[in-house]
Amino acid sequence: MPRLRLELGGRLNHTRETQDTGAQDLEGGGEPETGHDAKTVTRGSGVAGVSWLAWQQANDAVWAYADYRNTYKPAALDFGPDAEPEILDPETAKSYEAGLKGRQLGGLFDWEVNAFRMDFENLVVATTVDGLPALVNAGAERFQGVEIEAEVHFRPDWIGRLTYAYHDAKFENFVQLGDDGEPEQLRGNRLEMSPRHLGGLELLWAPKSGWYGALLYQYVGDRAFNRENTAFAAAYSTWGAAVGYRFPRWELRLQGDNLNDTRPPIAESELGDSQFYLLPARSLRLTLATRF
Repeated sequence: MPRLRLELGGRLNHTRETQDTGAQDLEGGGEPETGHDAKTVTRGSGVAGVSWLAWQQANDAVWAYADYRNTYKPAALDFGPDAEPEILDPETAKSYEAGLKGRQLGGLFDWEVNAFRMDFENLVVATTVDGLPALVNAGAERFQGVEIEAEVHFRPDWIGRLTYAYHDAKFENFVQLGDDGEPEQLRGNRLEMSPRHLGGLELLWAPKSGWYGALLYQYVGDRAFNRENTAFAAAYSTWGAAVGYRFPRWELRLQGDNLNDTRPPIAESELGDSQFYLLPARSLRLTLATRF
């Protein structure tokens, strides 16, 4: 109908996995140690969404929308040095989203706000077993939050953008061995290296030809270093900029990322416990592109 749009989708997933491993003791000799595992899963998944044009006047309008998604993905393979293979359970999730979006001031102002929740099962996370890196299923998690974004066209060639997101990522049911060797329930703890607050500001000068440029500011809130939530990495922000020139068929662009050269930890390493990847250092990139 002119004001109402409905989308439905479905998929049947059928996966058959086998894994064979072998390990040879190069010092002691003897027969190699072998292992075998197999898993077959048949499961449905799908999506349902609705969008309604709630109000319209000339070029201005407001839409309301909502959707439900049911997803499925076989777990990532563990290529660790282990002759006793285990094919992990597949990752599944149910997610819900609802929001409003609009266009006002004759198309000069666009905005959107939405809320979401995702219930995740069997998230694959990195761990260590006997000092060696390994992958495990992390039981149940819940991701929920709110996202806001807005875009303003100040003049035909000047655009300002604002984004903010609140993401609450917590374990719902995940038991791991603590430092004392006893089972430890992590229900209610934040997922490691997952920030709750994210935001960004961008000012873009974008004529169709000739010179153009952009300035970008990004903010990332604090993150937990570990699943026990006993230590946290401080919030950080970065700056970026770009300048370029558009010819009729060619485009030359110089882009700088993380110009303030901050190096906070941003992701946990899969190579061992208490190891983290740092944000890449300040970088400059010169590109030349052509249109055919």
